[in-house]
Amino acid sequence: MALTVGAKATLLALCCTVATALSTGHHPDADDDVLHRHVRDEGTSHHPDMDVHEPLIHSVQLDDEGRYVLSWTPLDDDVIFEVQVAALGYVGLGFSPTGGMTGADIILGWVTEDGNVTLTDRYAKGDGSPLLDASQDVTLMSGRRNATHTTMRFSRPWVTCDDLHDLPITADTVRVIYAFDDEIPDASAPNLPYHDHRGTKSLYLKEAPVEMPPASGDVLHWEVLAPNVHLPNNLTTLYWCKLFRMPELRTKHHFIASEPVISKVNKQYVHHMLFYECHIDDSSSRLQRYVDQPGVQCYGPDMPLSWYRCGRPLVAWGTGGEGEALPPHVGTPLGEEWNGATYFMLEIHYNNPTMTPDVIDSSGLRLFYTSTLRQHDSGTLELGLPPRPTLIVPPQSAEFRAVGHCSPACTSQALPAGGLQVLAGILHAHLLGRAVTLRHIRDGKELPPILADHHYDFNYQQKRQLAKEVTILPGDHLIVTCSYDSTHRLQPTFGGLSTNEEMCLVYLTVYPRPALSKCQSEPDMPAVFHSVGVESFYPETGGTKMSLPNRALGAGSQEERMKNMAAMEEAQYRKMVASKNTDMHVNDIIFYQLWNETIIKEPYALQNMTFLQLLNERNLWQDPKILADFQRASSDSTFVQEFCLDSKMKQLAEPSLHHYPVFEPYVAPAKDCVAAKQHPKEITG
Repeated sequence: MALTVGAKATLLALCCTVATALSTGHHPDADDDVLHRHVRDEGTSHHPDMDVHEPLIHSVQLDDEGRYVLSWTPLDDDVIFEVQVAALGYVGLGFSPTGGMTGADIILGWVTEDGNVTLTDRYAKGDGSPLLDASQDVTLMSGRRNATHTTMRFSRPWVTCDDLHDLPITADTVRVIYAFDDEIPDASAPNLPYHDHRGTKSLYLKEAPVEMPPASGDVLHWEVLAPNVHLPNNLTTLYWCKLFRMPELRTKHHFIASEPVISKVNKQYVHHMLFYECHIDDSSSRLQRYVDQPGVQCYGPDMPLSWYRCGRPLVAWGTGGEGEALPPHVGTPLGEEWNGATYFMLEIHYNNPTMTPDVIDSSGLRLFYTSTLRQHDSGTLELGLPPRPTLIVPPQSAEFRAVGHCSPACTSQALPAGGLQVLAGILHAHLLGRAVTLRHIRDGKELPPILADHHYDFNYQQKRQLAKEVTILPGDHLIVTCSYDSTHRLQPTFGGLSTNEEMCLVYLTVYPRPALSKCQSEPDMPAVFHSVGVESFYPETGGTKMSLPNRALGAGSQEERMKNMAAMEEAQYRKMVASKNTDMHVNDIIFYQLWNETIIKEPYALQNMTFLQLLNERNLWQDPKILADFQRASSDSTFVQEFCLDSKMKQLAEPSLHHYPVFEPYVAPAKDCVAAKQHPKEITG
């Protein structure tokens, strides 16, 4: 049930009260006399940029039970942390290259019953007790305990001068590890007591906080929820799509924020959600009849052809994300009469790897919009590679790159003369993804990357807010580079919808609202075929028919195809109405089976093999030359600027073949290390 504005204000006030109590370290069961027994003054250090009692701007619960709360404020040279832990022994906070102990940079401390505080900088070689670092690069700001909780505040440079055991904290995803125990260590003992609780959580530590719009009379909200979707018991992946019509509006309104609505019990199954604008002529007559229907499996044979015109995301949310809020000078228009959309399609990607039976879900999004218009209209621009089987990741490769282009062939035609301002973006890959970067080329010179994450985590896909807006001009060349690690897979991985398949996408929030909606490329497939020894295929076999809707419509004149389209859509609608529920029969949608229909003609040695059979030959990928040639053909050679699409999915520039650009690479300036403000081996009050 949707919250009223008044109820939302009450909830907001309650949240603020709880946050204030947490920031003071107060616990409802705590003894006030114990609560205020702080560490002695000589055991604290006052940070020059922050008062020790000033609330920190970020706060997150690291564990499921809420026993470990981490708060932090990013500053220019360092970051202020505060841990509030429901334990009276030691507490640990660390930064790990993989989410495990090995190689982790760890800060560990405790507060004794009489108020003495110990804080140490440590490192881990394995799963054993972390070792004391010779270079102590943390500064204690305050520490205290009450009857139930230990609270410690400290600072740490982003980049310390300890290259041996400290990890630099960057704008990449940071895998934060934590541990706590109710036993205070014996300072003279070589090892710590083994912790009772531990875990890991990925975070962006340098990001500005997401500030949701305040509850007020001019901020309305709209919930779009899945209609009790039954996840199939025999599939690990389901994409479910449902159509919505926006609330009736008499004047122009701006969309300004969104947040996920997911029940705790189903959180593990909801991988990502996209809320697409639908742009099609005669939208009311074409789409209204679907609004009251429960929906259909996305991109399957029963998805109405008109839904393929729902292609510009209004909202893109990924697992681990908390939501998004546009800055106060921009908003996305709602309603076709105001250059927005009236109809929308919710796409939810469900991931059920263990095929847990009888899962029913009604997740979705809460959208905030306002009649108080912002200065600029915004929109979303989708970049990268389309999720097609032309994306091929070889097996047992530690670092394979896939590249998607938005070249001057598109940007010079489709961008406004003054260019676009980039506000934010979300990076998207699947399980093999290890790094995603959006590179920016202008006049033969590479500019700083617009977005980059060299420690990408599939399970944490929060939208990235740019610290400073970036301008994209007509003629600029944008390159999305995704790096994959397939060392544990024995067969190739293809582009597709499933979590076990791959994607390489970036969604940018930009203004002014552009005509351009999607700018994507594909590898030059003849070069890719040649790199693995294929000279030719039998004509009219699988790989020559890549578009699913077009394959269904068949050959013939434009008039015949339009008749086929109308007949097919009518049949799809009747089937949807007849099903009356969301547990209709669904099948795996596997795009790469197209390669099993693509039959090799030459050379003679490979004749009559399918391309999929060739790619599944393990000996093929053990040849270093073939692997190098395949990498070069897939990402470093020629490419096809396949899509330069507007909101109605119409081409703004025809597909064309291009060479990988030649440019002067960008070299990031070296980041000077910063010494901690004090360096004792132990800080004891």
